[in-house]
Amino acid sequence: MSDSPFDVRPDAALGDLLRKHLTGSDVSLFRERMRRALADAHPATPWDQLARWARPGLIAAGLAAAVLGWLAVRSLDRAVVPDGGAVSVQVVVAGEQTAGDLLIAAVAEGR
Repeated sequence: MSDSPFDVRPDAALGDLLRKHLTGSDVSLFRERMRRALADAHPATPWDQLARWARPGLIAAGLAAAVLGWLAVRSLDRAVVPDGGAVSVQVVVAGEQTAGDLLIAAVAEGR
């Protein structure tokens, strides 16, 4: 056997060592591991990358929408009237008056 690094013939000693250390006792398990490794190693397309980002992106967008909605509801607690004063707004959920009625009454009273 030639010691040239450009020799194309298989190296028997290296082949024996690889078979001994990589296959183990179950050859079918080794083949399945190699198939999974090859399937995972394929180069990702931009669509694959977008698919990986979709779920975290949707969760982040949902959280951002929830925070913005919470801030919007909190800002409704104090409504500003054109003359620079402030009007306290209360929303009655289970009652006869609606939020619009309360707002009109508060503005009409000059609060």
